[in-house]
Amino acid sequence: MKVSPAIHQIKNQIISNNILKIYIMGTFRNKINIIGRIGMNPNVQESTTGTKFCRFSVAVQERMKDTKGNWIDNTQWMNLIAFGFTAERLGKYAIKGMEINVEGKLKNRQYEEKDGSKRYVTDIQVDDFQLLNIKHSSNSIATKTTARKK
Repeated sequence: MKVSPAIHQIKNQIISNNILKIYIMGTFRNKINIIGRIGMNPNVQESTTGTKFCRFSVAVQERMKDTKGNWIDNTQWMNLIAFGFTAERLGKYAIKGMEINVEGKLKNRQYEEKDGSKRYVTDIQVDDFQLLNIKHSSNSIATKTTARKK
């Protein structure tokens, strides 16, 4: 039985599309994008190896209706960490209360309490961010950058 060239072309295109889908899906693994309000001013620190980093929190608010039709506000607090130049930019421009869009990935870590118990934490490692509604916060940014120069 002879197969037409058109069928071969369709078969090759299907294989190409599936490979492309697998590649695209692989690049989007462990990606997170959140928009929320900064809960505390990011404080840039330096690790023992000389890497700059900062930890801060973001409140993400979700509004939904309950079974009776009443609106309920649900706030989730996220722990974030940024490294290098990203940490420096956050330390320079981000202020508590500002709205922020964060792109990053989930990172799990564990540590031991003083009593010996293990704690497990999930952080969002910031890859990139955008500060939103900066117009309303321009006075705060000017005050913060002036205070840092002193």
